[in-house]
Amino acid sequence: MSYDSDRLCSEVRYFPRMDRNEAVTAFVEDLLLGPFTNRYKSIYSKGTKLEFCFSKGKTLYLGLSAEALKTDEEVTDIRRSAELIRKNIVKNFTSFNKICIFIDGAEVSGEEF
Repeated sequence: MSYDSDRLCSEVRYFPRMDRNEAVTAFVEDLLLGPFTNRYKSIYSKGTKLEFCFSKGKTLYLGLSAEALKTDEEVTDIRRSAELIRKNIVKNFTSFNKICIFIDGAEVSGEEF
């Protein structure tokens, strides 16, 4: 999201070829680093780490550190953040139909597509 408006913005990033599990892990870690452009907001607060990322069939499991619970002027809604990270993953990895996100061990959501 932009600081200037509530519209969603996108960036293009390139990754080397790797298997699906490595690629989705690298992708999520890159999302957690935040945007390249200083006029865009981060999905989660700074310092959020990926604790685990694995798939079982068509379900992806993501575990984020407790820092993902922090809200500030950039990140105000945990559920919206989960929705945005899920949207990014589904758009780039079409083989998943369910994404379960855990923050500090507690499940935030496990939506199917």
